[in-house]
Amino acid sequence: MPRSKFTLPSARVASDVPAGNEIIGPYSQIIGIRRQVEEIASDIDVCPSRRGMYSNGWGAHGVLKISKDIRYLTCAKIFEPGSITPFTARFSFMAGELGSVDHDRGLFGFSLKLYTSEGMWDLVGSHLPVYFLRDPEKFPALMLSQKRDPHTNLRDMAAMWAYCSVSPESLHILTMLFSDRGLPMSTMHMSGYGNHAYSLWQETGERVWVKFHFKTQQGHRYSTEEDLARRTGFTEDFHRQALSKSIEAGAYPRWSFSLQTMTLGEAKQLEFDPFDVTKVWPQGKFPLIEVGTLELNRNAYDPKEIEQLAFTPANIVRGIGHSPDKLLQSRVHSYPIDHSVGLRTQRSAPGTNRLRCANRNTDRHNIDLVEPTHRATHDDFTQPRSLFLRLGLGQKARLFSNLATSMKYVPFEIAVKQIEIFNKVHPEYGAGVCAAIDALDPQF
Repeated sequence: MPRSKFTLPSARVASDVPAGNEIIGPYSQIIGIRRQVEEIASDIDVCPSRRGMYSNGWGAHGVLKISKDIRYLTCAKIFEPGSITPFTARFSFMAGELGSVDHDRGLFGFSLKLYTSEGMWDLVGSHLPVYFLRDPEKFPALMLSQKRDPHTNLRDMAAMWAYCSVSPESLHILTMLFSDRGLPMSTMHMSGYGNHAYSLWQETGERVWVKFHFKTQQGHRYSTEEDLARRTGFTEDFHRQALSKSIEAGAYPRWSFSLQTMTLGEAKQLEFDPFDVTKVWPQGKFPLIEVGTLELNRNAYDPKEIEQLAFTPANIVRGIGHSPDKLLQSRVHSYPIDHSVGLRTQRSAPGTNRLRCANRNTDRHNIDLVEPTHRATHDDFTQPRSLFLRLGLGQKARLFSNLATSMKYVPFEIAVKQIEIFNKVHPEYGAGVCAAIDALDPQF
């Protein structure tokens, strides 16, 4: 029987998950953090002894070269002009198990482990600048919506759309995922983002908020659904093979390492919450500052160097801090738990997880919980609307077609609820998806 709701480990259903955490006051994100961590950690029980998500991963080693002086923003030595920092990158497909197709439409993890002279710095991000949720209590529901049906062991699009249809904050990333950006040509042709807002601070205590961007220097290129079908017939490891062969041939892929910065005063004046990971910071107001270049120049010779990499946002160094982003704060606390169970404490085993300096990331700012500076009502439609209206006719047609293909076999009541949300973005959005579904299934 078609299901419009799916069960969480705590016996609640997806539509019952609260829309936001209403705790307020100074350092309020500390309150309730244990409850949030328990909700996220509950997902570990669903699939122990391996990564719960992003299981199908690949990567390589490289260096970050800093070319711009930003010592006026931070005392972190990694950002001193001329510094060269080794790192390991792991790319991954969110919904793919180990051994599955690595080039399907979906969200790709884009994470860096940088071995600085002051300790280890982990930047855990993805190939899109936003995420599905802002409230950490909804994280287990999102994870379950991406897993196979426990009864049939098949991909369950109804579960995914059941989650999205009661989570309008996912509109922004859905519009990106089902546009051309959801199907990058290769790892080299996609950009990366740190997703969350972090902070840079000086010895004097001055702090600015920051977002990290990794812009591909190979140019953005995207595949079509036809390309995907053709490649899958030949290999399941297209992204893995393309990256490995490019490095082996000496064609080292590069990304511009850039920042967006925002002062504490600017954060207070924004019409939206700058710590909401479902939002972007407009580049017209907060332009990118290119500070260096990421280069991948060495393949991993042992698969464990990549497969057993254990990332956690808790790993930061002096001069870099966290932000009031509630999802980031929950990840800081829950990721070490996830790794100790999901990777069976192997996070300290491979050399890629080991420090390469005497420092051990013990500075108090590595686990700082920053006082919130902004309160705002959540507007989940303005930024997706702006993105939708920037798409050309061909891009919109492909967006509608991709969404229709995904929603074709979803129960009617879930599809109707989701299309109502698309209509709130723009009437053309909902009408376009309806027409595309009708073309596939005239009974809709």
